[in-house]
Amino acid sequence: MPYIQDFSRNIAELGFLATLAGNSTLIFLTRSKTKHIRGPYKRMIIIFAFLGIAFSVVEMTARPFVHSYNGAFVYFSLAEEISGLQGIVTFLLALYAGLYAMLISFVAVQFIFRYFILNDHETAQMLFQGWKLMIWVIYASIFGVAWICLCFFCGKFDDYSMEYTREEMNEVYDMNITQTAGMIIVAYEPDPESHDHLRLRNSSAIFWCGTVSILLIQYVVMVFCGTSMHFQMVEKLKRFSMTHQRLQKQFFKTLICQITVPTVLFHLPIIPVLTAPFFNLKISFQSGIIYSFFSLYPPIDSFLLMYIVSDYRNALSKLVSRNMQVYTGSTAVSTHVSVRMV
Repeated sequence: MPYIQDFSRNIAELGFLATLAGNSTLIFLTRSKTKHIRGPYKRMIIIFAFLGIAFSVVEMTARPFVHSYNGAFVYFSLAEEISGLQGIVTFLLALYAGLYAMLISFVAVQFIFRYFILNDHETAQMLFQGWKLMIWVIYASIFGVAWICLCFFCGKFDDYSMEYTREEMNEVYDMNITQTAGMIIVAYEPDPESHDHLRLRNSSAIFWCGTVSILLIQYVVMVFCGTSMHFQMVEKLKRFSMTHQRLQKQFFKTLICQITVPTVLFHLPIIPVLTAPFFNLKISFQSGIIYSFFSLYPPIDSFLLMYIVSDYRNALSKLVSRNMQVYTGSTAVSTHVSVRMV
């Protein structure tokens, strides 16, 4: 069904263009137009926006896609233009997964920062001020690198995995699996009599446990910080001015949206994809259509931030008004000159 692949491509292109527009606008406004967003959080927003752009660029280059087949799923590239660069494309596919892990981990970092801002402002400054922010970038990078390693260690092509998926990939995508960039996860050993014998080589169980653990760690951090902030916010915000109380509430609402959106749109739908191989069902499904929606996460995140936080709305409003005045003024001058010339 080529139309599914075309639809996936269209979603990815939409996500790429929206990311460039949304995240570039966010970076510009954060750097020079917002009044109340300062210090470490300002730098965190910019770093997160750049990560989103990098994520989208890698996706447009590698064109990742996923196919679920019986006791396996294949994570591969639809980028025909660079299909001959098999090693590079395979690395880009792993990098794409790693960048997503970094994005989610950096959302957890922002939860930690807002938690300390609310409870202990001095500790927040001590942990995040200046060069110390790089420690948290490294924190997110560790999980990104871990996800990349899981892809290479657990998804490396071997004779059995290629033979298992060869006919399916040729029939559905007209691809020779030996010449395809990507990773293959096969849940069980090649023993048709034993369906409870998990593979030890290129282990699907390690891959599943590793990826789920990385996400679970971030969710534990976010749920703990978010729940604590929710129950303490009314009392803790009393020491802030009314303007900063409103701003802190908007930041908190943004963080909740930042984790709710990927949970509902991405993480819950991909659980069946990651888990299906262990049930060894007789299926053939182009599950990459689910993964294509990951491209929408960076722009959704940036647009939510600019919509919820009044500082961004005000900055955008002033910017648009100023441009309208310049445009109207230029039109008036042009019309006046034209009338005089006639």
